[in-house]
Amino acid sequence: MGKNQENQELLKEYAKTRDVRIRNQLLVNNLGLVHRCYQMYFASRYPNESDCDELVSAGVMGLMCAIERFDADTYN
Repeated sequence: MGKNQENQELLKEYAKTRDVRIRNQLLVNNLGLVHRCYQMYFASRYPNESDCDELVSAGVMGLMCAIERFDADTYN
């Protein structure tokens, strides 16, 4: 199973159960997206490590909110 398909299945299961372990797995699976966005859009503007940490933390919180708000019925 590919990562995208795995994420889709996990999102559907999380929508049904709200299991924190599933949410956390989705976060782990998609942390690279947060880091990639930081590298693409902010790294040159905020080269300070403390700025990086804060922006990545904000990205992780945004990802968590997106996972929690995801509506599997609307997605399909």
